This record gives sequence, structure tokens and C-alpha cells, in this order.
Amino acid sequence: MLSGLLQLTSENSFQELMITFPLEWLLVVLLILAPVAWWYRKVYGASSVRSLPPGPVCLPLLGSAPWLLLGGRGFAPHLRLAQLADRYGDVMTLVVGSKLVVVVSGAAAIREALGIGGDALAGRPPLPLPLLLNHGKARVQAEIDREVEQTRLPNVRDRSHLHYTEATLREVMRCSAVVPLALPHFTLCEISLHGYTIPVNTTVLVNLWSAHHDPRVWRRPTEFDPSRFLDAQEELLWPAAFMPFGIGRRACPGAQIARAELFVLFSSILQAFTLIPASSPSLGNLQGHFGLTLAPPQFKLHLHPRR
Repeated sequence: MLSGLLQLTSENSFQELMITFPLEWLLVVLLILAPVAWWYRKVYGASSVRSLPPGPVCLPLLGSAPWLLLGGRGFAPHLRLAQLADRYGDVMTLVVGSKLVVVVSGAAAIREALGIGGDALAGRPPLPLPLLLNHGKARVQAEIDREVEQTRLPNVRDRSHLHYTEATLREVMRCSAVVPLALPHFTLCEISLHGYTIPVNTTVLVNLWSAHHDPRVWRRPTEFDPSRFLDAQEELLWPAAFMPFGIGRRACPGAQIARAELFVLFSSILQAFTLIPASSPSLGNLQGHFGLTLAPPQFKLHLHPRR
């Protein structure tokens, strides 16, 4: 275009430029706007008149991806989604590619979402040694020594009287959700959720991590405190906001097996060994590494036989 300007030698050429210049750029603009218009229609075409939840500004073609990458080191979408929920509410709308995604955070909203019903919303924990290295384990071992005969290993039947041990496991599952964003759900029909209308064929992402760290439900949610699962008589509690395996008809079908396996392995190790960090008393950041599951950071420890 610049070389064409330098070659203008007559009024006719100037007039031709005035005609061709806008037409060429108009074509460029159309080529840019066409995919944007397609994307917008694909995302909002069937939902423009519906009451969708609020959410961050959606950028053409990029969707909500930039907002998920901001706000801290590393890739931890469960933490970033919890930050966005503080601003936009427990039910918010994101766009991933050309797909609407409704993200549900907070204990009350998640219970409402998972309680809607399997027909409308369709769609093994790691050993908690890192947390136990940073927090008191002596009370767990004392209870095991008191309630379990020294001649055998703990078994599932011991769970009924090893209350503090079981409460410790529940607190571990609360602090470090194994699947922080749960499995995606999918609306098979239009539903009403938290006052919003969610259209059919919408992905619903449940942030279980946020439910387990909801300060409106949990006292000092960032602290490790097994006593929150015990009442005044030291009986076990299962608060409504505690849902490590989901709730309702779409809850994890292997929850009972996983809990039993975790209890037996955990109590057997603490009965036999004293756990000591290999490097320093503190293991630092225990927020975990986000992947398909929330995995603990790598760590080394010494297992000293107790007997």
C-alpha cells in the first residue's frame, strides 16, 4: 500500500486510491470480524435472552482464559476460581473456547447444584502424610495405642472408636481436596441455580475446594483443626459443607472403599512408625500441585519404628 502511494502521479490515480483503499481495508475488517461474530453467536446465540450468572469480561476468541492465568504463581485454577468467586459470586459464567461453563463455588451453592438431580445435571485419595508432618500426630498415635491391641494392625471396625484418628482424616480431606474441581457436570435441560437460569448443554464446574475453605461455614478454614469434626462428647460430625466425594446421585461410587482403605493404611503406618521430615521440620507450601488431581508436593521423610 505504501509503494502504491509513492507511485501516484495523477488525479485519477488519487481518486482510485480513495476508492480502493477503503474497500481493501473493509475486506480485512470483515475477515477479522467474521470469526468473532461466529464465536459470539456460538457462545451466546442460544442464551442471549436467558439470565446467565455474572462473570469476568469475556474476550473474543480468547474467552475467559486470560483471567484464569492471572493472580499468582503456578497453575492452580481452583485457587483462581475461588478468587473470582469472591468478586462475581458463588455462581459465575466463564467461556472456554466456544463453550459456556458455569462455575459453582461455596458450600451452599454447591449443595444446591449437586442436589438438583442426576437427570438434569449429569455428567482414591492420596495418603495425608505431608499434613501430619506439619501438625500434631501424637494424639492420633496415643488413641491408636489405647484402643488397638498391640498384637494386631488396625482394621475398618476400629474406625467406630478411633474418633480422633477419623476426624484427622476428615480434616485432611477438607484441607486438601483430592479432586478440587470435581468432575464436570452437564445440563441435560434448562435449570434454575442460585437464582440464575442455566441453559441446556452447559458445562457446570463445581469447585469443591472452595466449599471446604468457605469462611461463611468453617471457623478459621486455613488452619488444620481435626476437632471441627468432633462434638463436645468427642462424637464424630459430618458437616453439610463437607463433601470430599461429592453429594447426591452423582457422588463418587467408590467413596466407602476409598475411606476404608485410607483409614486402614493411615492408622497402620502411625501405629508402627514415627514420621520425621528428612530435611526440616516444615514442609512449606502444602497447597499441592494441580493436575487431574491435587497432588502433594514431593517430600522426603524418615520412618522410625516405634517398637
